[in-house]
Amino acid sequence: MLEWYEAQDSALIRSDRETVLRDTEEMLDWVFSERFKLRTFGLRKKTSLSSADARMIASAACRSQKRILFLLTVLCRSGLSTISYVEIAQLIGTSRNAVANSILKLLASGKIQRRIGGHYLTSDGHYGTECNQYAVPFCKQKRDESTAEFSLGEVKENFDASYIRCMELLTDQEKRQYFSPKELVEMTGVQEEALIRIDLEGQPHVFQSAVYGRLVAYEYNGVRYYPLLDVVNCLKVNQPRTIVQRCKEKKLFAIPAGRQIAGKGFVDAACLRGILERSKSTEKQPLMDWLLNEEEWK
Repeated sequence: MLEWYEAQDSALIRSDRETVLRDTEEMLDWVFSERFKLRTFGLRKKTSLSSADARMIASAACRSQKRILFLLTVLCRSGLSTISYVEIAQLIGTSRNAVANSILKLLASGKIQRRIGGHYLTSDGHYGTECNQYAVPFCKQKRDESTAEFSLGEVKENFDASYIRCMELLTDQEKRQYFSPKELVEMTGVQEEALIRIDLEGQPHVFQSAVYGRLVAYEYNGVRYYPLLDVVNCLKVNQPRTIVQRCKEKKLFAIPAGRQIAGKGFVDAACLRGILERSKSTEKQPLMDWLLNEEEWK
């Protein structure tokens, strides 16, 4: 070690000789320690994720939470538990603040557990902070479920490809359930067909009411379509957007929304009647008489 130090250009070394030798010794101790061996073994260790794990990951509320949850799941299954916000942000391609916010939401939803890292005193008299430790609960795997193998090193080397491979464990129906159209395009690389401009292609019909205001429906290819969110708002129920999201029969059309063109969910008369009949709102019968009245449509 002394021979190596003496052979270096002193102009390139800012620290004194004792500090360099001490730091080198600490580094060698770390490399040959059990902790270092565990870390390198964890990078190479193959871990298996099942369809149940993929569903758990995909059920997170947003794209960032899904990607973070996938990374933490592989990390924990590899026998490790510590990782910094900065490293997570670099791997999933987002900001440190976005990582912090997403982890707080994952903690609130109970999808992960966390132990805050403590502080320690370094050899030069400064204080450092340990990385937080995470735990992801195991999902109960059903018999004959599809699985895929991952290693933490592979995930760190090519995160996007590993994440997409994990999501391939889901069925097409589950993908449509958990992911937005934009996320599906990102994962599959297949661009969806452009939405039809119903305000241009369809025949509009304006419903006007002193109680409910103005509502515009359209007739397209011989089918009458009603804007689902506008109708549900008339029911005066809590969380109307949840009802729209859960409706699998709705059809998306493009329609002007302010200065841009956006997708909007429409339903035909039969679907609308079913939604109104199942509703417990006192407004359902007046709405059915108003919107589903043949005389009103003419």
